[in-house]
Amino acid sequence: MSYFTFDELTPNAEGQWLEQSLNSLKFSRLLPLASRPGKLASMGDAEQTAFGRFANAVKSNRDEWVYDFDIANLRAKALFFADAYNAALDAGDESYDPVIKWSRDLRNEYRRGRRIVYNDGNRIKSLYRPFVVKHHFADFTMNDVLTGNHYEMFGPDLRQPNQVINVCVNGKDFYALATDKPVDYHFVGDTQCLPLYRYTADGERVCNISDWGLRRINDHYREEWGDYFDEAYPDGITAEDIFAYTYAVLHDPVYRHDYRVDLLREFPRLPLYRDFDQWAAMGRELLELHLGFETAEPYPLHRNDVGANNYSPRRGDATPKPILRADKDRGIIRLDEQTTLAGAPADAWRYQLGSRSALEWVLDQYKERKPRDPTIRERFNTYRFADHKERVIDLLRRVCAVSVKTMDVVDDMAYWKGDKLIVFGDRDKHEWEMLGLSQWFSEPEDPEWEASWSET
Repeated sequence: MSYFTFDELTPNAEGQWLEQSLNSLKFSRLLPLASRPGKLASMGDAEQTAFGRFANAVKSNRDEWVYDFDIANLRAKALFFADAYNAALDAGDESYDPVIKWSRDLRNEYRRGRRIVYNDGNRIKSLYRPFVVKHHFADFTMNDVLTGNHYEMFGPDLRQPNQVINVCVNGKDFYALATDKPVDYHFVGDTQCLPLYRYTADGERVCNISDWGLRRINDHYREEWGDYFDEAYPDGITAEDIFAYTYAVLHDPVYRHDYRVDLLREFPRLPLYRDFDQWAAMGRELLELHLGFETAEPYPLHRNDVGANNYSPRRGDATPKPILRADKDRGIIRLDEQTTLAGAPADAWRYQLGSRSALEWVLDQYKERKPRDPTIRERFNTYRFADHKERVIDLLRRVCAVSVKTMDVVDDMAYWKGDKLIVFGDRDKHEWEMLGLSQWFSEPEDPEWEASWSET
């Protein structure tokens, strides 16, 4: 034992032994975004949170049956599933034939005698993974967790306009991505959804930013800014302003660094930075990029087709073998044996959503895979990359542009240079000290700003 040295571990106030947060007390004093009691409370002051409602994303527990890139194949799968399920129900068969995918929730619905009624109106578009849209058969019975919360977010047909901040709560990574469509539970890790609006049973769209949150934030900045508040916000800070501000802060490298341990264990909280209007503007820019990725101006990736004339479907030639792999160091994307895209800048790969960049999420989701479900594998395994190749090329160019522009916005907040965080002067000195970041102040790019800093 003399060869070993031991460190004595002492739990902190939260009972954490390992990976202790150095800023848990500061984090606990920030504005709560949401809480479970708040979710169950009225939209008044029953709970002091910025958002009134939040929810898990949709969890089907049979993704291969209810999602597909091809709408005709999705329809065929849903009809087969409904017919098999209803036939068993009519026969009183409780053997739960594995020809379809059963789960605890589906068995419960079966015992209640609930039928599956196929309806084309249940086919919607959902975001399955970051920047990857699929057709989704959003039937209540065939999706284990498709609840009133999701209809509150997107209306009775799940198609009504909304903006939702989706945050990862899997305890491994923290990141956020906004959408205007329903999302799968594993869209960003284990996904919690914070909508800007919600829809009542009568179809009325109402604000999901709580009365308490609106009043708390307006009161804070009215006191902080004095007369400037009325000049900047004559009608007050709105729910849309708060939503955009929140989205920007959740991308802030300073926030993610300082509270990295807390964000893996708790729901995000909101610091109130002095320059609210600048942060809200950055949030609006990020929202426009991420919600509108399908119509973004494509990045000029150079396409190179090798031996394109060697493949001829008319001659019965096989299509080029899919590869869908990135060489990030060289900025090259290999789509298949025939086609590469070149010129992807380093900034495009820096835009990370968990373990992958946005571009890598697209590449991963369009790979050809052997389905796990035996019935899908035998009857409905129709996906071929070649059928979607041109659409994927277009999507990659647009997501590349979104990635580069996202990092432009984020780098205006702060950026890493080696092991130092270069922080720009868009917040007051006392706030940096509160966040414990004064040791990272280095190399300010604006000499006038540096002079003003030293005078404060």
